[in-house]
Amino acid sequence: MKRLSFMIVLTAVLLSLGSCNRQDRKLLRYSVSDTSYRIENATLMDFVWKDGAIQQVNFNNPYLFDRPDYEDYSSVFNYNLEYAYSDSVLCALKGNKYYSKLNFVQRKLESIDQYSQDGVHAYHVTFTPEDSYTMKVVYYSMSNEAMKWLESNLYPRKDSAGAKVHYEMPEDTSLHVFAEATYQWKDGNLVYAKASFVEGFSVESNMEYDNKVNPFHNIYCKFDRVDFLASALHWADNTLGVSKNNLTKVSVRFQQDGEGELKMENTFENSYEYDGDYPVLQKSTKNATVFRYEYVK
Repeated sequence: MKRLSFMIVLTAVLLSLGSCNRQDRKLLRYSVSDTSYRIENATLMDFVWKDGAIQQVNFNNPYLFDRPDYEDYSSVFNYNLEYAYSDSVLCALKGNKYYSKLNFVQRKLESIDQYSQDGVHAYHVTFTPEDSYTMKVVYYSMSNEAMKWLESNLYPRKDSAGAKVHYEMPEDTSLHVFAEATYQWKDGNLVYAKASFVEGFSVESNMEYDNKVNPFHNIYCKFDRVDFLASALHWADNTLGVSKNNLTKVSVRFQQDGEGELKMENTFENSYEYDGDYPVLQKSTKNATVFRYEYVK
């Protein structure tokens, strides 16, 4: 799997992480319809609950394309995520390639560590609250060379001749700072995010919400893919579970500093249909994608 160039991870909403999502309804299935790809009501995630706590999320990617250069491209997207608890608090998420450890001090999230299944330490994230609404976060990662070596083992690839692509283990596999971020919350929702990266670029976002329940709140479905979160968190996507309400609008600004300075801005909006306080349908104003929420009856 191609490594994403940056990582952002969930923050202050996790400071009071509990054993499960304390809502009247439990999310059972999350699906998508997309006429652009001829996809109709395809499952993206389904959920297994026991005694009010989530036990497992099963992932499916209906957009999956054939990639003969990978030995098992499907395993990147289609797998089961297992939840583990200690004293009724979520302590680990275990997927098919990575597992994440959530480290707490007096039920306050202090750091997250992510490892490959054979124990290689890939990411480390630290959290420092500045006040009741603001969090500073520092991100550590293996070097690009070390990550290429790790991912060549996690996601085996082949060259044009069919031979397995192999990278030698680099001398330095330690973790290094590569990003710092500031996040701000208001009324339980992430409303501002800015992350600056050692490569010389930054991502800044401002978010708006409805007043209904986000059924993904505190479910942490993508938490085992810490390297993946950057592509979504600056959008404050519902599925990340960082906000208690549903995202209606996000304005994203990307800036590349230095020679060839680049600035890009974009705005995305969602509309919803509800059953009481819970969304059952989510539509984008920019494309044909429709998401459906189904709940335990």
